[in-house]
Amino acid sequence: MKVVILAEKPIQAFAYAEAIATYQKRQEHEIYITSELFPDDEVIITWAEGHLIALDEPKQYDEKYGKFNLNNLPFFPETYRTHIVSKTKQQYLAVKKHLHQANLIILATDPDREGELVAYRIFQEANVLDKPIKRLWANSQE
Repeated sequence: MKVVILAEKPIQAFAYAEAIATYQKRQEHEIYITSELFPDDEVIITWAEGHLIALDEPKQYDEKYGKFNLNNLPFFPETYRTHIVSKTKQQYLAVKKHLHQANLIILATDPDREGELVAYRIFQEANVLDKPIKRLWANSQE
């Protein structure tokens, strides 16, 4: 079974690896580990780098929102659109690849609303919400 642990940032991923790994191999976008917690599983810890997915700006919905006009407010689109943040696209593609290969995803982002948002936007964009997802709730990585 392939287990993917998604942290919110690299330092958090490194802390998880130090805490649970008996062996680790660090790569550019992920850490491959072996752990007594997952004795027969392939385990990969990867991370977001903050928000890998962002909301589209109003002007991306319609050119009329390109310049501020009080008459265009409030702005409530029927459906919100998102995009992959260009400066972190390679990290997103690596995370997406691992999520698609996973049999189990462990959401290990910060235990707050923003941490949930970071993860679930990635899950939604990567189309993996149908996979088993468990939540690791760690208030401190110290």
